[in-house]
Amino acid sequence: MGQGGSGGLEGEEESPLHVQVREGRGLAALGRWELLRGLLVFALCSHPWLERDPEAFLRASRRLLGPRLWRWLLSVSLWGQFAVGRSPEAVQELSQRLRARGLRPMLALPIEGEGPDGEGEAWFEQNLEAALECVGLAAASGPEPAMQLKVTALLSQKLCEKVSLRLAEPEGAGLSPEEVAAMLGGQAPELTWLSPAENQHLGRGLRRLEEVAQAAVAQGVQVLVDAEMSHLNPALTCLTWGLMWRHNRDGPRPWIWNTWQAYLRVSTPGHTWDTAGGTWDTHVHSWDTSGCTWIHLRHTWEAEAHLGVHLAQVGVAGLRCGVKLVRGAYLAQEQERARGGGRPSPTWDTPEETSDSYRRCLQLLLTALARPGSRLHVMVATHNEASTLQVLAR
Repeated sequence: MGQGGSGGLEGEEESPLHVQVREGRGLAALGRWELLRGLLVFALCSHPWLERDPEAFLRASRRLLGPRLWRWLLSVSLWGQFAVGRSPEAVQELSQRLRARGLRPMLALPIEGEGPDGEGEAWFEQNLEAALECVGLAAASGPEPAMQLKVTALLSQKLCEKVSLRLAEPEGAGLSPEEVAAMLGGQAPELTWLSPAENQHLGRGLRRLEEVAQAAVAQGVQVLVDAEMSHLNPALTCLTWGLMWRHNRDGPRPWIWNTWQAYLRVSTPGHTWDTAGGTWDTHVHSWDTSGCTWIHLRHTWEAEAHLGVHLAQVGVAGLRCGVKLVRGAYLAQEQERARGGGRPSPTWDTPEETSDSYRRCLQLLLTALARPGSRLHVMVATHNEASTLQVLAR
């Protein structure tokens, strides 16, 4: 998406890793058919019809091809590209092949939102089993394993939206990292602004999140909590802070990571605490150390300023910090939702602005990472060559 950072200085000899990136040697881990399939999938995903309405595309292709041929073609194209295998053995074989080429795999559980029958508890419990299986598969994939998790796989999107809206109100939600951590530990939620049924569902969702976190820590798997739509992110980050509060104090690395989206004008995860006792607007959330509640800052900050506050406050809390920096995956949905509500889009207007935001956030992270005694861990989640070379230039 446009231009990110530059490579090394002019006249400077490139490192072997620079050369490998420029020559695409990581692709040597893939066979000829996998490369051809990648090009095919890239072409499919670039088609306007598939981009506008992928579900309609899949339904129409199924009717045209018939179920049997449709499943076969899907398995050797889209499913084969994005799924890692049909069995634990296939996952392990692919992990070993990638690691042999110097690539470290990360498993993702791509489940979010409603199931076929809505947001019933059975759906979330089914997703919990899938998440725990993903933990086990990640643990078997080799050293320093990691997995990606979406909170809305385990907790209602509607409830997350309600929590986010409450966090934006002047009185806040009455939550703190300690309180969220206590609820993760089994304390029943009794939030007065939620109904009894909503409090009960929140408690069940937090129990599911904690079960995944405990299994991951026990097996040495880092959990990278994904960012989602911007109107959900404040709640997701509030809950992630609770998980960090419980699990990121001890150990060689942060077990719970947060994700930052550079394509947002103000990059949420949405919450940090305000050590200066600031006040709020609807764009940036902060944790007030004196009052032990989430508050809402009046100033609208760009992504890197907000990220810098977050890093400082994780340090104040004495936690290890894991940050996955992404551009963002919900661009069309964010813009459509904003149009429907008669609001400006929360995303940057151009790919170049997004890449500039990504570059600035990455520079901040690399500077913090280089400080002596840093407890920061960073994942540069990008397909952009310039962004990758910006890291190698440091």
